[in-house]
Amino acid sequence: PPFLRYPLGQYVGFTGFPIRYTLTAQVSDGPEAQGVNIGFGVSGLPLGARLSAVKGVNPVEEAFEWMPCAEQAGRHVTCFEAVGSGGNASAPECVDMVVHADPPPVFLNSTDDGVSRGVGEEVEVTLGATKTYMVTVSDANCGDVVTISVHEELPRGATLLPQQEGTDLYNQAPPCAPSSAPSGGRTASRTLSWLPPPTYGGNSTQVCFQARDACGGCACAGGEDTVVSCITFRVRRCRFSVGAERRLSEVAALYKTNWLSVWKMNPEIRHPDYILFQGQAVHIGRILTVGANDDLHAIALRYGTTVGEIYDLNHDLQRQPAIFENQEICLIPDSCRGQSATVLVSPSYTRQFECHAPASNTHGVHFDTFSQCVTSCGELRDPGVCSTVEPSVGGGVGSS
Repeated sequence: PPFLRYPLGQYVGFTGFPIRYTLTAQVSDGPEAQGVNIGFGVSGLPLGARLSAVKGVNPVEEAFEWMPCAEQAGRHVTCFEAVGSGGNASAPECVDMVVHADPPPVFLNSTDDGVSRGVGEEVEVTLGATKTYMVTVSDANCGDVVTISVHEELPRGATLLPQQEGTDLYNQAPPCAPSSAPSGGRTASRTLSWLPPPTYGGNSTQVCFQARDACGGCACAGGEDTVVSCITFRVRRCRFSVGAERRLSEVAALYKTNWLSVWKMNPEIRHPDYILFQGQAVHIGRILTVGANDDLHAIALRYGTTVGEIYDLNHDLQRQPAIFENQEICLIPDSCRGQSATVLVSPSYTRQFECHAPASNTHGVHFDTFSQCVTSCGELRDPGVCSTVEPSVGGGVGSS
């Protein structure tokens, strides 16, 4: 009698995605095997499954294909037997198929410049260095198609590289074959490459990656699933990663300062003319912790810089004058332009700011903080319309 050689065991499938395998039946070799007709008997064939002849000569092959619909999730057992022309039949062989509802994709650990990061873990970025951040998605359905994109607009200077397709647990390239057990699925990855502009120090940007799978066939039985993973990228303040064969003077020119100031802030650099190694992070300024009565105008005046230069070093200020106590800002002090002594104001005195915009209805009015002055003094919100006046006893908003 003929006998079945394939398939055996259990197959795992998903609603909306096809399960395929090939049956092979053969009569023992020998002269009597020539010209023998072999057919197949089947029981338990799922609704919608098809059998089609592949090869009609001994050995005979027949293809099985089935697209499970949404309501067909569960276990299905289909038994086959090979029947010869003389009526002899093989022992029946059964295929056990377990059909799962199509699962959504899942974000795995990401890779941050070659270092593994947990899902959603915050990422640190250094000015001057290109950040390479790769997200990886897995789908337990190795026959599914996953598309990775960014949910919203990318930050300035960032690009999203083309998607890379991974392999399943058995290193099978798409399309994958049914497996004898639930596999690790198929993976896909996509890389974000970002070189922040030099003025992005202190920037905090959230990038949301979106992974969407296909819904499959049989009236979209798999369902289209979308998952989102958001990552916060924080750009270090006052630090710059140099490129190949760059000197301190080049870094200083980028931030409108001089090599001597940058060298002074980096004592580990033994000589200012040494060529810096690629990726070396140097200090380009100093971190200042804002005090209770500090404001940007007074800070700029004291440290020999300008409000505009402070804005250029602190992207998170969004070019707005409001600052708060204990906030950290980056600045580049200039001893030639700064105040010659530390300003100590007695608790009984209050530093004030005067509005001197002729068209403003608050012209000549004194304010306790620079932020209040700029906000109230003119529609242009020009920091130049307010100036520091000598401390006076009492005072307050609206005094003159």
